[in-house]
Amino acid sequence: MGKRMAPQGWYPDPAGDTAKLRYWDGAAWTASTCDVSMQPMQPAAPAPVAEDPTGDGCLMRLFANGRDAFLWPRFAPKVAKRGLSFSWMSLVLGPVYYVYRKCYLEAAVGTVLLVALDFGLARFPSVYFTFVNQIALLVSAAFGALFYPFYRRRARRAIAKAREAGLDDAALEGLRAKGGTSLRSLAILAAAVIVLLVVDLALYPYYP
Repeated sequence: MGKRMAPQGWYPDPAGDTAKLRYWDGAAWTASTCDVSMQPMQPAAPAPVAEDPTGDGCLMRLFANGRDAFLWPRFAPKVAKRGLSFSWMSLVLGPVYYVYRKCYLEAAVGTVLLVALDFGLARFPSVYFTFVNQIALLVSAAFGALFYPFYRRRARRAIAKAREAGLDDAALEGLRAKGGTSLRSLAILAAAVIVLLVVDLALYPYYP
């Protein structure tokens, strides 16, 4: 069975500020705080059970949720869970999903390796066209299998910096900003692809 969590509500600030309450959304601490005098605590609501709210699990969920937890409610618990996990979205979308999750370096490295593999195998047409489907499946499986290890490593680095800053409001908000998703990055990626296609079409008559 999973760990029992407290219902959402206002609780004593885990950062140690006795004059403030911090909002617990049912899965992780948020960046929202208020004075004790302004918002009474729920008398029947216990603090989170069997999990440190400033521990890696809660902070990883805060990082993974970012500012748009409602879009992917099952993603953050999967990130916080220990053990092996497979990303089906990365299997289907490859580097595009990495960009959406703000794993820009991993997306860039994966794309470069993918292009290098494609150009390298193109030198051996008989092998390339015989095993193209198997190669594509293997590469997609690698993107899916490596996503969560890369993402958790990135989350741990962000959490370490937040802890160094004292887990205050600014640190927690910075943690949320570094995580989550980025539609803007997807839009930039789509625009770049369109530009490259237009340039390719414009230069096509001059190709030998």
